[in-house]
Amino acid sequence: MFFDSLYRDALSSSSLRNKHDALVLALHCLTLQRGMKCTGLLESDSQVDCLVPSGWNAGQEEYCFRYKSNSDSRVFFVKYLVIGDQLFVHGLLANNTAPALSMELRVDDFIQPGSELKSSETTFRNFDELKTRFSSSILDKLLTMKPPSTTTQPQQQPPRPRDIGVSEPRRPNSDPDYDPLRIGPVRRPQPMPFAPGPFGGFGDDLMPGGGGLPAMPHFGPPPFGSGGLGGRVVGGGGGRGRRGW
Repeated sequence: MFFDSLYRDALSSSSLRNKHDALVLALHCLTLQRGMKCTGLLESDSQVDCLVPSGWNAGQEEYCFRYKSNSDSRVFFVKYLVIGDQLFVHGLLANNTAPALSMELRVDDFIQPGSELKSSETTFRNFDELKTRFSSSILDKLLTMKPPSTTTQPQQQPPRPRDIGVSEPRRPNSDPDYDPLRIGPVRRPQPMPFAPGPFGGFGDDLMPGGGGLPAMPHFGPPPFGSGGLGGRVVGGGGGRGRRGW
C-alpha cells in the first residue's frame, strides 16, 4: 500500500493535535507498510487488527504501538517520547533480552513550517530521509530479530558437600559414637584401678589395712576332716574309711 493513501486513511480516523502527532502517525504508517499488523497500544490491549488504535495520541508526551509480524508469532513495540523539539523513537521485540533500538529525530526537520497537517503532501518534507533513517535504525533491525527461544533448560541439582570441598557429616549408622548434640571429642569411661590382693585384686581396696577378708569363726566339727578344705574326701585314696564328725 502506498504511503499517501495509507496516511490519508489513518488521518481520516484521527484528530491531530500538533506536529508531533503528525510525525508519529507518519512513522506508524511506515511500520504498517513493512508488513506488520497493529494490534493495539499496550500488552494488555484487546484490539486484534486495526489501522490506527483508538486513543493512540491521548497522552501528552508519549506514544506506544504494538505490532505483530505477518510471518510468525513475534510481537514488537515501537514507542515515542517527545522532549522539546526532539522525538525519541525506541523499538523492541517482546519477551526478548536484547536492548531496545533507539533513534532521535528533530521534528522541524521533517514538518513543513506553518502546515495545517491536512495531508501528507502539505505536511512533510525531507520524507525520503525520514523513511531511510527510520528503516535502517529501527524497522530493518526489528524484523531481523529472532523470536525468543521456547526451550527450557534442565534444572541443575545443587552441588553436594563433597563437590565443593566440604566433608559430609557422619551418619549414625556408620559411626557408633555419633551424637549430634555432643560438643568436643568422645569421652569413654575409664576402668577403676584395683590394687592386687590375696583375693585376686579385691582385697586391699575393699578392706582397710589390707589383708583381704577377715577370718570367720568356725562352729562344729571341721568339714571333711581336720584339715578343712585341705582334708581327704569320702572315698579318697589310701583305702581309708569314712571319718566321723
